[in-house]
Parts: sequence; structure tokens; C-alpha cells
Amino acid sequence: MEENLKKIFSILFAILILFVTYKISYSDNPSLQIEVLSKIEKVTAPGMIKIPVRITNVSSVPQNIGTEICGVHGVQGWSTDKDFLISDGWMCDQNGSPDRPIILNSGDTYEQVCEVHFVDGKTKFERFNFRLCIQGTVCSKAIDVEVIK
Repeated sequence: MEENLKKIFSILFAILILFVTYKISYSDNPSLQIEVLSKIEKVTAPGMIKIPVRITNVSSVPQNIGTEICGVHGVQGWSTDKDFLISDGWMCDQNGSPDRPIILNSGDTYEQVCEVHFVDGKTKFERFNFRLCIQGTVCSKAIDVEVIK
């Protein structure tokens, strides 16, 4: 009987840890907020969606949002929550400018245009929504688009 209680307690504890980890990682009130600056209604596929965004540090401590490379404005490390869309970074073959971490103090903002591409062979010609994410856990609200040929 005591052995069964230990097993049940272990399972319940593991579930609690997973729940707490999920709530921390995907909090509705993260330290960074991503705002899409213009509405995107229709996009042509195959192709690219350009998404202007603003990242705001809503916490009271500085936040590192990513790195600019080659002296070009725009941090790397964006992703989407759909497997048929990718937001690749790009490679820099010049050594003219060093990489620069972008750190936002409390209340600071950073704007850039993100490029999202359709994965070859996975384009869906329909209306759908997706979220644009940075650092794997901080995501925008849903972006609603219709894909046309």
C-alpha cells in the first residue's frame, strides 16, 4: 500500500512540475511583447510574408532579445508555430561589423521587418493564422492571412 502511494505521489508531482513549467514558458504576460504593426490580409504563394513587428520590454529588468549580425538592423532567432512556415535567419560572409547583442531596458522597444517563407511543397491555399515567435517562447498574437495563387 505504501509503495502504491509513493508511485501516485511521484506521478502527481511530475504532472505538477510539467504544468508549472508550461505556464512559465508560455505565460500570457511574458517579459517581452511582440506587436505586429500592420495587418496582413492576403499573401501570394509560393513566396514570402514581410511582417513589421515591435518588441517591447514590459519587465522591470533589461532583456536580451537577440543579435544583429553584419551591422544589419534586425535580430536573428525568429520562428513560427506552423510547420509549413519558416523564418530563417541569414548568413553573413563579411567581417566588417561585429555581432551586436540587442538589450532592451524596461519600456524600450525595437522594430524590425521579419520575413516568413513557405516551406517547399507544404503551401496551403487557404485562410489560416500563425504566431511569430522569438527565443522560442515569446510569441505575437495570432496573425490571420489568406494564401492565394
